[in-house]
Amino acid sequence: MKKRLEKMVKIVYDKVHKSEYKERWKMKKEDFTRNRKMSFLQMLAFIVIGIPKSIQAGLISFMETYAKSVESYSKQAFSKGRLRINPLAIKELFDLTAENFYKLGKYDKLKGYRVLAIDGTKYNLPKSKELDEKYGVQITGGESQTQAMGSCLYDVMNGILMDAQIHPLKTSERDVSVFHMDRLMEMNPQKELLLFDRGYPSGDLIRELEKRGLFYLMRCTREFCCGMKPKSDDCVISYTFKKAKYTTTFRYIRFELSENTEEILLTNLPKCDFSANDMLDLYHLRWGVETKYDELKNILEIENFSGLSDIVIRQDFYATVFLSNLAGIAAYDNREEIDAAHNSTENKYLYKQNINVTISVLRDHVTEMLLVDSNKKRSKIFNHIMNVLIHSVVPIRDGRSFPRTVKHKSLDFPLNSR
Repeated sequence: MKKRLEKMVKIVYDKVHKSEYKERWKMKKEDFTRNRKMSFLQMLAFIVIGIPKSIQAGLISFMETYAKSVESYSKQAFSKGRLRINPLAIKELFDLTAENFYKLGKYDKLKGYRVLAIDGTKYNLPKSKELDEKYGVQITGGESQTQAMGSCLYDVMNGILMDAQIHPLKTSERDVSVFHMDRLMEMNPQKELLLFDRGYPSGDLIRELEKRGLFYLMRCTREFCCGMKPKSDDCVISYTFKKAKYTTTFRYIRFELSENTEEILLTNLPKCDFSANDMLDLYHLRWGVETKYDELKNILEIENFSGLSDIVIRQDFYATVFLSNLAGIAAYDNREEIDAAHNSTENKYLYKQNINVTISVLRDHVTEMLLVDSNKKRSKIFNHIMNVLIHSVVPIRDGRSFPRTVKHKSLDFPLNSR
């Protein structure tokens, strides 16, 4: 029986090999009309797997494998050629992974709800006039850093990015959360539960959620709730948000975590599905999106952009989240096999798939699976990938914490080394 990842790669393969795909996403009508050293599809595949730290070395290896009749191809020619590809070409491939994961089989829910988290972050960008003007600059400690605002809609139980966006730095996270909701409504929504941290709650946001029939659970500050008059630590309140001019009814839930610490949650989830005792554990599932950002930044190196133009930034961004979803699908495929092989009662720890190895293996083989025209060969490559990943596991050590190191990251990925 074929697994999701093999089916997904075939879906992507069929998409990129259609002539209308190239015609829709090349920047100009005349682009890629002449025979070039690197075709539209080859260039797309090279971008999608992640531009290596040395562009020229990566090109030499790629061309030797996939364009054996070509003697050389310079990174200057590649940098010019990639500007002929619309970044939305790669976004479409990312969207395919998000949409089709749920169409290809059963997936995990909690009491019938798909549990999703929305959260934002800042991405450091390379310094250029175009990017400064497009995205904005953050001044910290007298140093300037070009930055963008990123946000994602993440399925915390299945490990899938359902939507990922990049915007100018000053864009409101609440506004982008509405964009995520709109994207969710395009994906056959059913019982959707969205988790929000305490920076999101507002009357306008709650109105947008309820307008779309979405369930929510959000952590709130004491200041946000100061006008509410709860009768108990778990009660239903009818409240008017004066600024939004919106009146609605929701559950107010308060936990006293310690003598001077409390946690307040607002939700429209019914008590018959989730008790007050369920709520803390449910909200803590939101931590999955923080882990996903750690993966994107520190393993996939999403901030390791390979150029100074907005087109390149968006190409690299969508390529990274596309690869992240392929890794998430591979991890989902292997859950049962890893449990059977490694998770016995005799073991001190439970085990999960090693994400570092997963990313490395996918980068090595996904290009081949997208370019080779043999179903039999693709299946052979896929079986090799899965065999490697099932035996590449790491222990799950709960309860560990590490101090956060705060540093200026503007020189983490210098472009002059590429």
